[in-house]
Formats: sequence, structure tokens, C-alpha cells
Amino acid sequence: MKRLFIIIGWLMPAVLCAALLAVVWFAQWLRCGLALPFGLRLLVFALWTATIAGYAFRFNLFNRIGGLMVFFFAGLVVLSVFLPSRHGRTYSQAASQVVLRTAEVTWSVLHPREAVKSLKLEGRLAECGRSLLQAGAYRRTQMALFLLFGLTLGVCFLFPIEPLPFAAYGRLWLLLLVAGSLFAWQAELLHALTPARSVTLPGAAAGILGLLAGLLLFSGSHALWFARLLRHPHVSSRFNVLGVGVDAVNMPDCLARFAELIRGGSRPAMTSALGVAGIMAARRDQRLQRILNESALNMPDGMPLVWLGHLLGYRSIQRVYGPDLLKEVCAYSADKGWRHFFYGAAPGVAERLKTRLEALHPGLQIVGTYCPPFRPLQPEEEADLIAQVRQARPDIFWIGISTPRQLYLMDALRDRLACKIICPVGYALDVNAGVEQDAPEWIKISGFQWLHRALKQPRLWKRYLPDNPSFVIRVFAQLLGLKKYPMNSHEHPRT
Repeated sequence: MKRLFIIIGWLMPAVLCAALLAVVWFAQWLRCGLALPFGLRLLVFALWTATIAGYAFRFNLFNRIGGLMVFFFAGLVVLSVFLPSRHGRTYSQAASQVVLRTAEVTWSVLHPREAVKSLKLEGRLAECGRSLLQAGAYRRTQMALFLLFGLTLGVCFLFPIEPLPFAAYGRLWLLLLVAGSLFAWQAELLHALTPARSVTLPGAAAGILGLLAGLLLFSGSHALWFARLLRHPHVSSRFNVLGVGVDAVNMPDCLARFAELIRGGSRPAMTSALGVAGIMAARRDQRLQRILNESALNMPDGMPLVWLGHLLGYRSIQRVYGPDLLKEVCAYSADKGWRHFFYGAAPGVAERLKTRLEALHPGLQIVGTYCPPFRPLQPEEEADLIAQVRQARPDIFWIGISTPRQLYLMDALRDRLACKIICPVGYALDVNAGVEQDAPEWIKISGFQWLHRALKQPRLWKRYLPDNPSFVIRVFAQLLGLKKYPMNSHEHPRT
């Protein structure tokens, strides 16, 4: 009984919104299509929009894989209602009238009673039977949008779980179908708020059919892919992305791995918070590919790598964002005696970060900082840095400069630094020092943090514009088996 009340509580706002839109439509139908005042229509639409937004936040939509795409296609469906094509107007004003007149004549012959005729049920029934066949570009576009909407619903809610056991997967699939069907019916009822189109049952059916096709297409593809993964089980926690090994880890895994590296080993271990930029740079430089593949830990610092890990069956993989890694490792190590050294950022940033972290985590040992010039280090500067590190004896040497410069520096100094771990983390020093404002959480989860950074730092466009499309094309080719990317070779050797 308690579960029933919970389900009713979840569904009640959607049902009330659908009832409100139905009342608006019925009132207009009784008044022979007379439109309601603009202010009242705007109020109804605002209430409906607030309810849909409430569901988006209750389902934590923007913090899910593909959640932003679900919102995008739902927005396109709503936009199509209020921006109808000329063909749609012609269909609703001319073709529907022909269908209605023909059906009315037939109905009056079979049922000559005035009371029944006044309801004009014959017109509605005839319209249901023929409008999908006569539907033009608008209805076809509507079905296509709902097909894409169904696909993104599958990505958002079904992709993170396994198809087996089927009972749990099937229940979630049916729930998505019901919720999507409610949205399709409400989207059709929204036509009551615009005079360009009329509400029709086949219109709602078109949306539901498109939704069903999208969910079936996703779940079928998901099941086939999962069966393939079962036939080829993983032999390693590191997977190949364009010839670079990425470790399928999450933040707790990284903390445990850092503890293991600090306990053992005399030679500094190379690690990296790896994103698309690093992988694409490795495609252009064999030395960089070697550095990454020799690293003890390549953490997925980018949502595309997390999505690929999930696609390949690594269910526990999560994004290990560089600034979060620095913050979590410092918090974790405060009572363990780990010693930290910060290299990078602008003058004064590393010192500011040191002060802030030591205030947040009493007992944290930050034993040195170094602000490098905006150029490669000269031999005497390298010697000075190495001497400072030898004297400070840190466990972790953090590098906070741009990619791929930080990776080259890690490789060049590896055998000369007296530390246990070298970890390049990009602009993590600036973010944690409060100098650089971080992106909102929903942007980081959506996979569009690159766009947020490029808008703030236009110089990054020259990296993202060529690299991002190339990465997508190459990854699709690798997944489909059209091209191989071995981790021990390179297609463009550096001369």
C-alpha cells in the first residue's frame, strides 16, 4: 500500500497536467475552435513547463548519462508544436474538413438521431482512421523526434544497467514507455494552446509509436552488445582508446592505487588524469603515446572515456576529474603522513592553494611549491627544481600546466625526482585555489565541459574544433572494427 501511494504521488502531477490540457482542448472544441485568451494559454503552458522541469530535477536528469540529450529532444518536440509548418496548417484546415464531412454523411445514414449526430463522433472516428495515412511532414517529423527521444531515454536510464536479470530491466523499460507515452499525449494536447493545429488521437499515437520504436531499437542493440561482451570477457581493467590505455577506475579505486604506489616501489610512478585532448595528442606523437601507455594509472578525466568504459562493460568506471582528484587525495592523506609538492600555475597560486588546503585539512603535509616560467625549463632551472624536490622528499609531485607539456615534463624528470608518484592534473591547482571558477556539476556530467572552458578561454577552440570531431569518428571506426589502434604502435611516427 505504501508503494502504491508513492507511485500515485509521482504520477499525480503528470495526470493533473494532462487533465488541465484536456479541459482546455475540450472547452475549445465545445466553442467550435475559438481560441482562449493569450494570457490564459501562457499560464497553462507555464504550469505544464514547471511540472515537466520538476520531474527532470526529481529524476536527477542532468546528472545522468545522456540526460541533456533527453531534455534537448523533449524541447524539440514542444518547439515543433508551437512552430508548425505551412503544410500542417493546410492539413488541419482542409484535409480534416473533407474527412469530417464524408464521415458525417455516412454516420447520418446509419444513425439519423439528432442527439447522436450533434456529438459528431463520426468525424473523430474517421479522423483516427485516416489522418496517419494522410499525415504530412509534420507528423513524420514528430514520429522521428519521438524515436530519438526514446533512444535517449534508453541511453539515460537503461544504458547504466545490464539487461540481465531481465525482470528488473523489463520493469524499467515499461516504466519508461508509460512515462514517455504520458509525455506524448501531453505534447499532443499542447496543440490546444495554438490555433495552427488541432488535437487528434492519431497525433498522440504517432508520438507513442515513435517512442516505442526508439525504446525497442535501443534495448535490442543493448542486448546484442551485452551478449557480445559476455562472449569476450575482460582480461584487464585497462581498455584501449585509439591506442592509449585507459584504466576503468573510480575515485575510491584511485585512492587505493595511490596508497599502493606510495607503499612500494623506488622509481616514481607516472600517472595521468586523461581526457580527449591527451588521447588525440598521443595520436600525433609516438613519444606521448609511449608515455601514457607506460603510466601506472591513466584515470578517465573526461565523460567520453567514461561512456566508452560503460559501453565496453566496465560498470564501476566513473569520471576522475583532475581538480576533484587533487582535493580528494589531499583530504584522504591528511592523517596518513603523505607529503605533497605543487608544481605549476601562475605566481602565487600554488602558495594560495597550500594555505587553503592546510586550513581545510589539519595535518596535511605540503612540503613545497614551484612556479615555472611560461616556457620550457632551462638546464639550471631543472637542476634547481630537482634539488628542491630532493630536499622536500614528497610522496606525490603534482603538475599543474597544460597538456601535453605536463606529460613531457613528467617523462623528462621521472628518473630524477625523489618522489613516489608524479601526477599531472592540468588546471586543478587554479580551480582548488579559487583562481579559476569550475563548471557547474550538470555541465561536467553532460560531457560539454569542453564548451564551457572554450567559451571562457577562446584560445582552446583551436584544440577542440579539430580534435573533438576527429575523436568521435575514430572511436566509431574502432568500435565497429573498421580500424585497429594497437597500443604498441603509431600511425604517424614522430621524426
